Amino acid sequence: MKKILFIGVVLLMVLVCLPVAVSAAPIDTVVVNGSIGGSLDVDVLPNTGVNWGTMAIGTRTDLTNVTLNVTTTYPSWHVNAEDFGPYTGYMVDSVAGNLTYPFELSNNGGDWISMTTPFTPFQSLGPTGGAGSRIFPVGLRQVIAISDEEALNYQITITFTGYAG
Repeated sequence: MKKILFIGVVLLMVLVCLPVAVSAAPIDTVVVNGSIGGSLDVDVLPNTGVNWGTMAIGTRTDLTNVTLNVTTTYPSWHVNAEDFGPYTGYMVDSVAGNLTYPFELSNNGGDWISMTTPFTPFQSLGPTGGAGSRIFPVGLRQVIAISDEEALNYQITITFTGYAG
């Protein structure tokens, strides 16, 4: 009987101490995460914009004052140009309204594109060789009609947006 009692006490002690010994074991974890991605920076210069001053009837063209600078690690990318204003594609004065003819952009001396719709893509490179830094001339053109009202501040804002791929 003593032997059975002794074995019972020993088993009871093992059962009581076993979970403590197992839960007291040193356990730790480490979480590892990361990403594979690239960068795409689109910068239009000059940052202050372009001031044409007094515009006259006829065609105002600027081929030298604006550049699109793209710096990227992506092998393939494109940049779109778009006017998100209330009179999409037109230079507007808050009092006089919009000019008769739409504003136009040219990419690197190419065809003139009306900004009444997005210029998509304005510039692109890929599927290989697109990584690095590149500078592209941006041409600006506005036709001023004889019927356009005199006003102090006709303006348009063109947004250049870069995309990978």
